[in-house]
Order: sequence, then C-alpha cells, then structure tokens
Amino acid sequence: MVWLLVGILLGVAVVFIGWAIRDYRRMIQKSDKNREERQWDEDDLGGNSKVTSAEDERTKIRDRFSFHPATAATGPKHDEVRKQCQELALWLIANVPPSRERSLALTAAQEVMMWSNAAVAIYTEPEPDGPLDRA
Repeated sequence: MVWLLVGILLGVAVVFIGWAIRDYRRMIQKSDKNREERQWDEDDLGGNSKVTSAEDERTKIRDRFSFHPATAATGPKHDEVRKQCQELALWLIANVPPSRERSLALTAAQEVMMWSNAAVAIYTEPEPDGPLDRA
C-alpha cells in the first residue's frame, strides 16, 4: 500500500515538473520574441521605459564607455561632488565606530562619488568652448 502511494506521488510530481518545464519554455520563447522585436531603455527603471532602436543603444554604450574630459560646465560640478562626498566620509570617520559597517559606508560614499561624477560627465550638455584646462 505504501509503495502504491509513493508511486502515485512520484507520478504526480513528474506531471507537475513537466508542466513547469513547459511553462518555462513558453516564457523563454516569449521573452526571446519580445527581445527581438524591441529593446528597452534601461536608464528608466521606474516604469518609464521607452522603446529604443538598436542604434540608439549602441550610441548610448559608446557614450558611456568614452572619455569625458572636464569642461567649464562639468568641472565645478565634479569639484562639488568630490567635496560633498569627502565631507560625508570625514563625518563617518568622526561619528561611526570603527567596524566592517563603517568600512562599507565609506566604500558606498566612494561609489556615490564615482557614479555621480560619471553622470555629470556623461549627461551634462557640452559647452562650445571645449575641455577645461585644469593644469
């Protein structure tokens, strides 16, 4: 009797696994089809995604991975970001006990500075006077 129950349970489990695999394959096929039809702009993760062409995506990738020298418009912004992040880091050292968590907070402050400066460099409209000579 026990073996009969075990056999029935295994049979039901196999059926459910088969259904799950079938549904997973359908989901992957739909995903592949959608990916081929359009590409989503990953900049807007808050539900405001827009459909963009593959060439637009290539342009964004080239822009993100290009060197962006400081200009008259971006130089002061970079300086302010660094100043604010440095103040935060000094505050953390003065007010948070030495710990793994403080180290992580300092690392996060560095990441804030890095990503903020990247956004300033990439998305600030260029000015006609060209790169800023900071030497």
